[in-house]
Amino acid sequence: MVDSLKAVPNDYRSSLARIAEISHLKKGAHVHLVGICGTGMAAVGLLLKQLGFRVTGSDKAFYPPIGDVVRGIAEKLFEG
Repeated sequence: MVDSLKAVPNDYRSSLARIAEISHLKKGAHVHLVGICGTGMAAVGLLLKQLGFRVTGSDKAFYPPIGDVVRGIAEKLFEG
């Protein structure tokens, strides 16, 4: 994976490295998302859930409509 990152612009290397790390996790692995009520993080949580991961998360507050979506996908949420 490291050799294949040489052709990728620096801006994208850290994202690709994170994707490579999560690709090694097995279905059912636990993933905790900090800031899960952000639009992007909620979408990531939904995708992870659809891929078979156990999703938990934390955020300052859980306001509708994203808060409702997050409550439907996360096993446990931490507010504050």
